[in-house]
Amino acid sequence: MDTVRNIRTRICCCKRRLILVNVWINIFSGRLPSVSHPILQKKVRLSLIFGIIAAALWGLHDLLVRLVSQRLGVLNSLIWVIFFGTIFLFFFSLIQFNSLAIYPENLSQSFFLRQEIILSGIFFSIAMLALFKSLKIGPLAIVAPIIGIYPIISLILAYLAGAEIRLIFWPLVFFVVLGIAVISIATPEESAQNELDSHKKYWSIQYHFPAIIYSLLAAVSFAITFHFGQQASNSSNTLEVSLHSRVVTFTVIFLVFIFTQTIIIPRAREIFFLGLMGLLDVAAISLVFGAGKLEMPALAPVAAANFGIFTLILAYFILGEKLNTLQVAGIISVFSCLTVILLV
Repeated sequence: MDTVRNIRTRICCCKRRLILVNVWINIFSGRLPSVSHPILQKKVRLSLIFGIIAAALWGLHDLLVRLVSQRLGVLNSLIWVIFFGTIFLFFFSLIQFNSLAIYPENLSQSFFLRQEIILSGIFFSIAMLALFKSLKIGPLAIVAPIIGIYPIISLILAYLAGAEIRLIFWPLVFFVVLGIAVISIATPEESAQNELDSHKKYWSIQYHFPAIIYSLLAAVSFAITFHFGQQASNSSNTLEVSLHSRVVTFTVIFLVFIFTQTIIIPRAREIFFLGLMGLLDVAAISLVFGAGKLEMPALAPVAAANFGIFTLILAYFILGEKLNTLQVAGIISVFSCLTVILLV
């Protein structure tokens, strides 16, 4: 009897895995208008799960930044990550379309005629440039909490677009953002430069006004990026949407980059990590865009905003970095709220 029971259990597990794999394939091939299987119905919000996976991928991505940004610099690393990510998406698209012959036709149909894709690419480039500018001129404790409000903006955009947002989601998302803010404030600066300033000057809104403006610009741009990306993905192939949006992003950032920075060619070891970061980046943003085909797609950006938490957790287990009490409290708060959102 135990043997029969074990066989049945294994068969059920295999069925669940096949269902999830099938859902994944359908999401990225544009054939999933909704999730209807009982296992994925009701109390499991797949869009939130997509966002959590995206956050984990971006968290690992940010951990790898430490390995390559010391010599290349953050902006040089950014342009190469976007470049390699675009290459990966291009090859994945070729595999899906099976030949170059039909690709130009798909390119003209879904790229030049879809303003959502173009806008998502433009706003993502604005978000990234504003993010790095704000971190360069302002302290993390001020910049990160402001950028972390973009889940609320995403929820507002979804509501304005006609989505039905349950009342309980608003306070839960607020507490997610609050948890992110607590973690950001509790995370010590890598640079000791701010210790030279007085406490009053450090927290002065007037002194950090440019950083605050750039942070707000990044937050709004991230929310708009995901909103337009999900709208485009809702009626198109997610892989195409991600690729064409990323082409626009790379073009904009490259044009800004060549007039403001000196391009540094990465070494062989750095190419490996930059390529891996590019793969993680495009996989994460494709998950968030792909959630546009699911119920409550705005929950994906909400969950994806927690990538910094995964960076801290990975740094704790891999690099042996310590977590203070406030950071742990913030992490517990965020994951508690996400769990409630997942189950209600």
